[in-house]
Amino acid sequence: MPEGLVEYFDQHPEDRPPGFSTEKICKLIKSLYGLKQAPRQWQKKLKETLESLDFRQATSDTAVYHNPTTGVIIITYVDDFLIMGSNKEAIQGYKARLGEIFTMTDLGPASHFLGVRITRDRNSRLIYLSQDAYFTRILKKFGLEDCRPVKTPMERNSLSILQPRDNGDSASLEEREDYSSKTGSLMYGMTQTRPDLAFLLSVLSRYMSNPSPAHSRLIKRSLRYLQQTRDHGLVLGGVKKDPESAWSITAWADSDWKGDTVTGRSTFGWLVQLEGSTVSWRAKRHETVALSTTEAEYTALSQCARELAWVRNLFSELLLPLHMPILLNGDNQGSLKLCRNPELYQRTKHILLTEHHIREEVEAGNIDVQYVSIHEQVADGLTKPLNTVSHGHFLEAIRVSACPIEEAGRIIWSTEVHDDSVP
Repeated sequence: MPEGLVEYFDQHPEDRPPGFSTEKICKLIKSLYGLKQAPRQWQKKLKETLESLDFRQATSDTAVYHNPTTGVIIITYVDDFLIMGSNKEAIQGYKARLGEIFTMTDLGPASHFLGVRITRDRNSRLIYLSQDAYFTRILKKFGLEDCRPVKTPMERNSLSILQPRDNGDSASLEEREDYSSKTGSLMYGMTQTRPDLAFLLSVLSRYMSNPSPAHSRLIKRSLRYLQQTRDHGLVLGGVKKDPESAWSITAWADSDWKGDTVTGRSTFGWLVQLEGSTVSWRAKRHETVALSTTEAEYTALSQCARELAWVRNLFSELLLPLHMPILLNGDNQGSLKLCRNPELYQRTKHILLTEHHIREEVEAGNIDVQYVSIHEQVADGLTKPLNTVSHGHFLEAIRVSACPIEEAGRIIWSTEVHDDSVP
């Protein structure tokens, strides 16, 4: 890592040359792996290198670099790069230049990135993002590779039986470690390709420090759901779009009310779709108790507006045109009225000032809030357990489905193929 340190001293090496005094210390002039400063030094070197190739680092996401001339985008994760763009000649040129500066391996067209399988169906203009190999390893790790599958992650009455342990009753260290390991394993899958697991993980993660037997049974059921859907993932694309036209974003925000029977808090969920493809999502319990459904839903809309501000900034930095205003759908008329009309009401005047951010976004023309019926609310599955039929509709709406694999340029559909080899 040829990058100078600000100043760093270390003990003398064990294989020091003859005559090297043990009373002396070494001043490093280059960074070494394992040093506290090494990650920062690498990022500085990477930024300088890419800027020398006329790339600009995005402020919205510092792992993203964009060349405004060629339109090529480079996504970085430490020393793993994902390069994309329509200018193939420019991409080859950048790879050749980076290969001259760093010791680099060109893996060709992306098939895996950070454990996510990337399958491109060029005929249908679709991209599938899945983690079947990762989920298979999880099931094997916990001895559930042959378990009986179920079609939903939670039963409808799950929340009513998920009570904390009695005072003074604590889970054993083994129980806590097993529960945390299973929850953490599912969490990574949820954040990458499985928004259908978001509400489940928002519930499971509340009890990491002291899970009860009911919580342990729920997480085992969630792994049985994973057995049923381990080949599922996100489906992106499929829309014929003029490259010069603006991108269209639609968002959905929803909340239950007092869904947590222990604390009385509500759970909100939001979901962002780009040209009909799900690209961002979240499910989270409110930090305070909402005194009405309007307050709970208003908070959900405001939380989603913050994400949309970030998305808008990222598109602006990447010089991608975005259709404005962004459409944000909610199913509560009272909360939508609060977004459009900044008036003082007796039952809502206590709402935190930070939640009124959405009013400024609506007034500025960045967001247009719109009413949809509860049956059309896509984010409903991020706030509560659903029955089998409703959960199936939810998967369809967020475009999570079985994904094929690509072998030798051919698209293969098979629920029996689970490749454990991930680069």
